[in-house]
Formats: sequence, structure tokens, C-alpha cells
Amino acid sequence: MTRIPKFANDQEEAEFWATHDATEFLDETEPLDVTFVDARPEPARISLPLDPEVIDNVKAIARDRGVDYKTLIGTWVKERLEKELS
Repeated sequence: MTRIPKFANDQEEAEFWATHDATEFLDETEPLDVTFVDARPEPARISLPLDPEVIDNVKAIARDRGVDYKTLIGTWVKERLEKELS
């Protein structure tokens, strides 16, 4: 006999699992084959001409911060865009 109750709604189920450890019910479960799909949109790519000195400076800052320089540029653009839109 199952120890997992029938739930009337998602809220009731959430409350149950908030106070119970799911690992205690593993003998009542069955494995499933699941495929995960990365549904995130592919970012748009642009080409941006910059002076070599600018790129070198950005790369140095990115290296100090432990991030890729392209990621740093993207972060800066997002931050500035948020500021301009507010």
C-alpha cells in the first residue's frame, strides 16, 4: 500500500513535500526516461569593430575578474541598457 497520499491540488501536494523527505518514498517510485531540451533562445551575434587597445584593456579587466572578455562586454551592454531604459 502506498504511503504517498492522493492530493486534491498542487498546493496540498506542495505542503506535503515541504514536510516530507522524498527519499523515504523511493520504493514507491519508478524510474522514467527523460530527455531535457535546452529551450533557451540562441543569443544574437554581432560584429563590433573596436580598436585593438580597447580590446586589450577589456581582456585585461576580464582576466582580473575571471570571466571571458565577450561575457564582460555583454554584461556591460546590459547594465548600460538597463540604466538608459530606467
